[in-house]
Amino acid sequence: EQEEQKDNFLTASELNKLLQTAKNEENITNYTVLLLSAYTGVRKGEALGLKWQDVDLENKTISINRTRDNKGTREPKTKNSYRTILIDDVVINQLKKYKTWCKKTLFEFGKKLNENTFVFISYQTGKAITDNSVLYGLRRVIKKGGIKNITLHGLRHTHATLLISQRIPAKVIADRLGNTPQMIFDIYGHSFKELEEESVTVFGSILQQAGGNSGGE
Repeated sequence: EQEEQKDNFLTASELNKLLQTAKNEENITNYTVLLLSAYTGVRKGEALGLKWQDVDLENKTISINRTRDNKGTREPKTKNSYRTILIDDVVINQLKKYKTWCKKTLFEFGKKLNENTFVFISYQTGKAITDNSVLYGLRRVIKKGGIKNITLHGLRHTHATLLISQRIPAKVIADRLGNTPQMIFDIYGHSFKELEEESVTVFGSILQQAGGNSGGE
């Protein structure tokens, strides 16, 4: 994760462009996966493993209880990976719209949505999507939007680096991402270093603005 992080993230304006392009160009499932991933920092397998029982639209949370890929469903990566994440109104509103779409789509395939249904389904089959469909969707969005090339995991790195830039404590970020604070420092050390350098300048300027000259000539 540490090696892959280098330059595998977007700025806030690049992320906005990516999500807007996804909304305009991609199917509703791919857009919703990308939106959720960007706003929560969940791993790809965690997003694909979500069932509707893990989504609490009223309390605005999602709970990570499993991970899923093309080989099947498993327990999350580590014990820290089991977590409940608060989510933004933007994501809540999209999930509400998406749930309505899912009910309609499943009905067309003679199925019903229940608590055990995987959240992200294919519009072509009504079955749970594969990780390839999201990956190809992201690649199309990057190409169409003329956006810097990142992987799906890059959305997780983007979530973390944007929170660090806003001085959110490492413990809070770690809880959100299902990591330990030490892992956050190990992976994103350079971002914290930049903040540390900035803090030195900020502290000096605060004193200067207050008319201090204690360290001067």
